[in-house]
Amino acid sequence: MLLTLCMIVTLFSGMTLSAGAVEAETEETTAVETVLPEGDNQAAEETEAAPDAEPTEEVAPVEEAAAEAAAPAEDAEASEDAQSAEETEPAEETPEIPEGDDWDFKAVFKVDLLVAADPELGLDGDVLVDFVLGGIGKIYLPGKAAAEALTLSWDDPSLTLTKDDVTYQSGEAPLAPVGESVTYKVQKGNVIRLINLKTVQGARSVNAMFLNIDESLGTIQAMNKDDDHETSCYGGVNYAGVDYPYFSMKGRGNSTWVFDKKPYNLTFYKKDDYDKKQKVELIKGVKAKKWSLLANYLDNSLLRNKVALDLADTLGIGLQSEFVDVWMNGEFLGNYLLTPKKDYNAPDEGYVLENDHIPEDIPEQFEFPNIKEMPFKHNVVNVEDIGDDAADAGETVETIQAWFTEAWNSVLDWDSEEYQNYFDLDSWAKMYLMFEVSKTYDCYSGNIIMHRDGLTENDKLIAGPAWDYDIAFGRTLHKFFVGVTEHKQLNAEGWYNDSVGLVASKEPYSILQGLGMHESFMKRVAEVYNDYKWAFEDLAANTDRQAEVLGASADMNNELWGTHSLSADYLVAPNTMSFLGTGSYRLRYEPTLTWQNYVNNLKEFCAKRVLWLSDHLYAEYPEGSIAQAQSGEEIVLRAALTAGNTENSYQWQISSNGKTWTDLDGETNQSLRLPMDADYEGVTYRCVVKNAGVDIYTTHGGWTKASAQSILEPVAVDVEVQEVEEAAELQDGDLIVLLGGRELGSYTFTKQDDGWTIQNADGKYAKADGRSLVYTDTPFVWSYDDGVFSADTKVTYTLLGKKLGLGFIQTAYLTSTGGRLGVSLDGGDPASFLTRGFLQ
Repeated sequence: MLLTLCMIVTLFSGMTLSAGAVEAETEETTAVETVLPEGDNQAAEETEAAPDAEPTEEVAPVEEAAAEAAAPAEDAEASEDAQSAEETEPAEETPEIPEGDDWDFKAVFKVDLLVAADPELGLDGDVLVDFVLGGIGKIYLPGKAAAEALTLSWDDPSLTLTKDDVTYQSGEAPLAPVGESVTYKVQKGNVIRLINLKTVQGARSVNAMFLNIDESLGTIQAMNKDDDHETSCYGGVNYAGVDYPYFSMKGRGNSTWVFDKKPYNLTFYKKDDYDKKQKVELIKGVKAKKWSLLANYLDNSLLRNKVALDLADTLGIGLQSEFVDVWMNGEFLGNYLLTPKKDYNAPDEGYVLENDHIPEDIPEQFEFPNIKEMPFKHNVVNVEDIGDDAADAGETVETIQAWFTEAWNSVLDWDSEEYQNYFDLDSWAKMYLMFEVSKTYDCYSGNIIMHRDGLTENDKLIAGPAWDYDIAFGRTLHKFFVGVTEHKQLNAEGWYNDSVGLVASKEPYSILQGLGMHESFMKRVAEVYNDYKWAFEDLAANTDRQAEVLGASADMNNELWGTHSLSADYLVAPNTMSFLGTGSYRLRYEPTLTWQNYVNNLKEFCAKRVLWLSDHLYAEYPEGSIAQAQSGEEIVLRAALTAGNTENSYQWQISSNGKTWTDLDGETNQSLRLPMDADYEGVTYRCVVKNAGVDIYTTHGGWTKASAQSILEPVAVDVEVQEVEEAAELQDGDLIVLLGGRELGSYTFTKQDDGWTIQNADGKYAKADGRSLVYTDTPFVWSYDDGVFSADTKVTYTLLGKKLGLGFIQTAYLTSTGGRLGVSLDGGDPASFLTRGFLQ
């Protein structure tokens, strides 16, 4: 087909086009028609665009540049040459130059436009301009790069960029300011186009990773097309400005692999023969040979894996992680989460297993014994790795299967505690809580890593490290056959591990569900939650902290990938349910219009879910100290508590070295009385205080009790310390109250019934009201015993309890602190309570 010339153009140092050419352009495009000189078929071929391609973004207006390019022609001779070329060339050999948006920069100009690496300017690798059809380009820069000082480069000396009558050679053309666009006229020979380039930059707090692949050793395309993850690429890595010359990479993941943003595993080596692996420290304090790049494509907040792994790491069953912006051979891939590979901690003397749901015909896998299966899902166990020493000792898949079957059968014996000989309770309780707090979709289907660090009878199966939380925390992939309703998965209320399964059954559907059928295990779950309540309550705050770190890098990622909408499965929480749940646990989601909306919704779920768990798992820890006083010929040690005063039990202990402790038989009261004349040199005492706690209900386990235990700081008996509080003999009238012999003040004490009333100078009666000391016109009776005043009072902790008049009866003690009298519970420091008044 002949190229029809509709304008006369004069060729000189800067190519100019006729106004007719500009009129042929659409309003949405910056493309400019070109004129070919006689015999220049090459240029015509270079303008051929890919068929059926569609633009993905509109170009910023470039009317001024287009008008400049459309100046009147001045060289009629060039026009005649072009016409001669049209008349002499066969039609079939001259392709038509595409008009409008439908053209590709690389296809037209046969060159890459890039920002060359310049470590002094904070750019440790080349960054290619990411072009789409229509000459639209984006330049993705690391957060630490000095964008204002960087320039565009290319390797074809015949190509130039022009803006505002200034023509630039390679290495001279400046970038647009961050967040803005610049329009250049690009010219190569007779071919001219307008291009629009936007500069985008990540967060300074996020490191850059440049993967430099040597495609002579394996192509990126082959790796990305291999669903089995057996094809590798090889090359070097620059991370945070440090070069690691030898590494290999391959794909990772199952469901996440099918999407355009691919996750990868990296392995590092000592030499270019890629034989002997080498540990590298990509995250401070963490050395590993294998690392993973999590794409987080299914999580529009990009934060779920991070906040989950942070919590698991705090619990001691997690992996450290960092956000990283990734480029591969100059092409920006997006923001990833960098972690050591999940099985990196394989012990030499043991092995690593994974409870999975994808059956394969491989020798490293065996069926999970005696467990109830989901429709279309199969519980299996993968032997991920056997340590060198364990293998040398004869450990095989078969021996591991035999031991695991024995261990699991002990779990299924509901009347026995033998399972504790096989399973490390602390780590499994922590894994149970990770699945509970996150309500991860993978709860029913396995995806649990576990390891045994030795082969002796004392080596138990340890849960961890925790991983894979991108479809969790209220953004859950719901499938009907898991036996959990959509509402159960998405809201912030309810026990989750127990709810998995199509019917209630004594046969567990998952390893965590089986452990949870033991009351002893659920007690440990509650105790672990009590130990780490602060860490769970930090989930929402950490969401904010990590969002602040990620910030601009999330925006840069979304410039490339967008905040996508995959399917209704993923949209239930943020888009179709503005309210979900009941009472104080009700979720109030924002419409998901921006990345920040996704962040806020994640934070909302974390806050409400942890609130529910705290209300159903947490027993307040006893807090306080051991007070020491003299009473007659005895020394009295008293567990003076300021918190956790619900049905406490006490056990006094003694130690002669401060390390090993022995229970004192029969000493289970709040006070311990010791003779004055005994030898206490080198002897210390402490008190173990246990709170009765809260009742926990689970579907399979019934009711069980969660408690919290504290060990009050030990004390050495000091016979020089006399009684800290004393009072003159009580009688009607004024009473002088002393502290260590110092007069505190005079009050009116009046005998009434079996106790005494106490009035201040205004005639008001001192009253213990819950946690406070108040004054009232109605007489309030205190008991008196050996210098201590006490009274029963109703204590309510919750707003609901106050409204309904609920509470529990607790003894309040009138104590002295800093020369003042105040009220406390169980004789503790009154400053720890909401004291509204003092006697003086």
